[in-house]
Amino acid sequence: MKIQIILLVIFLSVFSVLNAQIFTRTWTGAEDNNYDNPNNWDPKGRPGLGEKIIIPQNSPKCIVTSTTFFLAKYPDEIVNSGTIESASGFHLQKFTNTETGIVKMSSGSMRSKEFINSGTFEFDGNNFYINNFKNLDSGKVKITSPITEFKGWEGFGETGVTEFYNTGTITGEGFIKIIGETGTGTNMYIGGSLDAAYSIDIKGFETIEIGVGGKMSAGMSIDIWNSTTNDNDINAVVNGGLLSANGEISISTNVFRNDHSGRIVTANAKPGEEDVKGIKRKITLACNSGYNGGVVKTGDGSSGGGIYIDDISTAKNGHFISEGPIIAGMLTDGGDPSHPDAKVVIFMDTFTNHDVFFLANRETTFTGSYARNNHSIRGLNRTAMSNINKKSHTNSKNAYGELTFNCGSL
Repeated sequence: MKIQIILLVIFLSVFSVLNAQIFTRTWTGAEDNNYDNPNNWDPKGRPGLGEKIIIPQNSPKCIVTSTTFFLAKYPDEIVNSGTIESASGFHLQKFTNTETGIVKMSSGSMRSKEFINSGTFEFDGNNFYINNFKNLDSGKVKITSPITEFKGWEGFGETGVTEFYNTGTITGEGFIKIIGETGTGTNMYIGGSLDAAYSIDIKGFETIEIGVGGKMSAGMSIDIWNSTTNDNDINAVVNGGLLSANGEISISTNVFRNDHSGRIVTANAKPGEEDVKGIKRKITLACNSGYNGGVVKTGDGSSGGGIYIDDISTAKNGHFISEGPIIAGMLTDGGDPSHPDAKVVIFMDTFTNHDVFFLANRETTFTGSYARNNHSIRGLNRTAMSNINKKSHTNSKNAYGELTFNCGSL
């Protein structure tokens, strides 16, 4: 009997705590726009620890002027369907911005265990410390900060983002860096668009996928990389959409797959402008196991660029199969024959090609290009080089290129 009474007391205590944690307070804006004014809430009172607050659609604008949303002082959850303007950071368990919600952050950091956005979120603050980030179909995240990092909130045990899911649109006017938590079950999925005016830098995550119709683009470079050369933090990168940069695209992973719908493309500067802001114009695919069923292409209508396929193991025992075109470089008629910037370099134990290499042609026509069909190259310590010089094609006066296999015998 005593045991039953004790269990009942424990149950009631836990139930009371849970009830206290889900207390809901709704914004009315009855007196003014000040978040800290207790008369602007129903029931009246300034939101506190353990509470869930709701900002209804069509309610007056809510302006946050507090120094910061300290976890020990502010609510655990915000559900916004109205408009919030904040000159401060947010520190809470969960932040939900619905389809009608508008949030404008002019400073501070966004810290939350879970972030779900279906509305409009404008960010000119410091960083996102988010363990679970979801920007859904109708969600629009606009970042105007020059440098913004997404990483985990250490207060909840992770230094990196455990899930980054985007089927909406994310645009950045500067550099975007996304640090994923390493280990099993951490994922990034891009089914919408992720665009940065300068660079996108992604580290960590077990798997990274750009879905069919998804797009990741940068004005300068995209870098998807492991912590160190031989560290397989990223187990798999799968592209079924578009990876596009004006400069360099580098991918380092254990398993790489560019599906039939996938395109990995760099657009290049005019001849003589191979470097823009220190960014080389090339594509590097470093993996232990790779597959290309789509298109891998450098050079988009002007000068060329290199494609490098390498493995990340010290034993150099990787393998790569290509069933889609690999296109390196296009030079205009004014190209420099002493600078063969159209280049494909392959360093794999096994490389099997079922399509065509296109080297150094003009614009989007590839007549007379170098072709190597259905060859398998195995082993190490052999370099086969093929140079193409001054080919006269119907659509190209000058074309230059270089194909290097650091593999073995055919």
